[in-house]
Amino acid sequence: MAHSIPLTSGDISRRRTLAAGIFGLGGLIGAVYIVAILRYLIPLGNSGDTGFEDVGPTSQFKPELPMRVPLGVDPSGKNATGGAWVIQHSATEYTAFDMHCTHLSCPYNWTSPTSTEGVFACPCHGSVFAKDGSVINGPAFIPLRKRAVRVQGNNLTVGGLT
Repeated sequence: MAHSIPLTSGDISRRRTLAAGIFGLGGLIGAVYIVAILRYLIPLGNSGDTGFEDVGPTSQFKPELPMRVPLGVDPSGKNATGGAWVIQHSATEYTAFDMHCTHLSCPYNWTSPTSTEGVFACPCHGSVFAKDGSVINGPAFIPLRKRAVRVQGNNLTVGGLT
């Protein structure tokens, strides 16, 4: 014999509980999409890191050939948390780009490792950038982010985003 529990007007019904759960789940999914859209439209930068790191002697760079250098290496020389692409224009003039695509921060590559003729291409979503960092093909619409560069004696140092 089943016993029923009398409901009062203050009790929550099963229908109301399911509706609240569905609306709550819908709100959570909507919030995730909003964050993803904002992340796409306003890429996050690493502008808080303004310290300069020594990336080696200037003699290792070849004129107009982009070279990737690691940044944020731990004392044992492992776990690079970031990097930059450095291009030497003259003995004292260099450009450094952050190694992360401005679309969704995937690391991109130089398409011609031994040639100065090439482009920066992101393997994640197909964005393509010219050697000056400008966008050739989307989905990225923001140029590559530049990093500060200093020549100190015979060494090159790369700093935070400019």
